[in-house]
Amino acid sequence: MTNAANSYFSRNLLILFIGCLTGLIITVDPYLSTLSLNMIGVYIPYGFSLLIIILSVIVCVLIVLLIKMIKSHKEAITFIILYTISLQVVGLSPLSKIDAKEVILLTFIIIFFISSMVEQKNIKITLLDILNLCFLSALILSVINGGIGSFTQIIIFVIAMAVSFLIINSCTDSNLLRQQVKWLIIVTSISAIIGVLQEVVYLSSGIPLIGNIADEQRRFMFQDISLGRVLRVPALTDTYMLFAYFLTSVIMINLNILLYWPLNRRRKTLLSITFGLMFIALILTFSRMSLLAFFILIPIVFIVRWPKYALHMTAGFILLVIGIYLAGYYKDIYDTVLHEVSFGESRVRIALDRKGLYGFIYQHPWIGIGVAKGAKYTAHIFSWPAHNVFIRVAGETGFLGLIFYCLIIFYSLIKTISINIRIRNPIDKGITRGLLFSFLAVLIIMQFDVTYVNTYLWFLMGIIKAADLIYTNRERDIVF
Repeated sequence: MTNAANSYFSRNLLILFIGCLTGLIITVDPYLSTLSLNMIGVYIPYGFSLLIIILSVIVCVLIVLLIKMIKSHKEAITFIILYTISLQVVGLSPLSKIDAKEVILLTFIIIFFISSMVEQKNIKITLLDILNLCFLSALILSVINGGIGSFTQIIIFVIAMAVSFLIINSCTDSNLLRQQVKWLIIVTSISAIIGVLQEVVYLSSGIPLIGNIADEQRRFMFQDISLGRVLRVPALTDTYMLFAYFLTSVIMINLNILLYWPLNRRRKTLLSITFGLMFIALILTFSRMSLLAFFILIPIVFIVRWPKYALHMTAGFILLVIGIYLAGYYKDIYDTVLHEVSFGESRVRIALDRKGLYGFIYQHPWIGIGVAKGAKYTAHIFSWPAHNVFIRVAGETGFLGLIFYCLIIFYSLIKTISINIRIRNPIDKGITRGLLFSFLAVLIIMQFDVTYVNTYLWFLMGIIKAADLIYTNRERDIVF
């Protein structure tokens, strides 16, 4: 009884103290706002002291939560949730180079090393990390031709390396891996809803309700179709292409979980709805490379799931081709493709790829022209580089960088194939199949993309390596 009374008294005393402090600040704030420190040129705006106390309270609460999180050993799941969210809200940051995901990454790197020293946990350094360091050396070597401008771009790859490292050391068991996949689907589904709402708002009011998008990207955010001009929805990312990248990848994970997991009717309905929402949002991005990856992989997903029907599906596809031919639609398809390659955007992409390849072979074949300097090969009016990831890697980092980059991609691909061969549990098989087709979707998109150092790509490769360590128990792959 005495303890309860003391707790009640302490709680009310704390509330009274906060109330008195807030009242004092509100009273003194108009006086502070009239002061100006002319000696150093600092002016105190109205509401400044109240803002300081609010921010101080928020910081103290965050520090307490972080301490409790470390003590309760929940830093791994917290990092998984927060970083997954931060990947898809980069458009909310007014800064072009720094957003929430960098802040979260830096915070949890510090937390990880502190908890590792205190609790003496093993740090996992795998072959993926070693290959990343080798590719980093190639990027640094390209600075010889690229100058200091290339060196600043290398920081992006260091961040990507840190992401894969933390994912591998965070997803240490199958439960955490499932949480990672679950939150990836949840966050992307919410982004898909936001994307659909953006399109509805734009069609009804003409207002593009989008985040902070660079001026050079804004002119690509609209698409003219037969129904008029529409918005290529970015959700809360900084470009529709990045949003389509997320959608295509996560759709593959969502679909494979739907096909493999023994779910009840309610959960199947929920996953079907999320699949539909993400597919609608993918269409509204009007990203042809992402839609191409989707339609290429969907039949393969079903064939892998039900291999006994492979012959039936192949026969159905052949009948579809014959039907298109007999109906005369083949000529329309042929003319459309020929026009696109000869006069459309694809012609520009092919020309850029050709110039980038020639520049790599005849100008800087060994160490490249420098990171982010590939546009010098193409001499495009808008400084567009080659629109193929591997050609751009070769042009900017040379033959040495291309070898290490291909080794990183090939290593992740082999790992995701190997775990798919070993796994028999339907729940784990749904995750591993999803990771395989998600990675294949990314590889298809990379044939038409310009960004070879993509944080999400290393995020995905980190998940694949974590799954490999979890499902195969291959401790020999851990270097340190």
